[in-house]
Amino acid sequence: MDPLKALRRKEERQDVIDRILTEYPLRILGTEELFYRVRVNLADPCDSKQYDSPPSRLAGSGRLDSPGRPVLYTPPG
Repeated sequence: MDPLKALRRKEERQDVIDRILTEYPLRILGTEELFYRVRVNLADPCDSKQYDSPPSRLAGSGRLDSPGRPVLYTPPG
């Protein structure tokens, strides 16, 4: 089963979360490191908020974040 679909099933959720945390661990970037986030159709590309985790009004809308726990998705490096 697709991991995102499995998250909807309470009995499978923890296994999927454990797998995600193992495969994509937290990584804190130093100030000397760069990362890029690709966005499309930005209203204001110069607005630095466009390059952070999504606004709280979008939290939990089909992603792994939830209200009060924002997540910025980036490719593994």
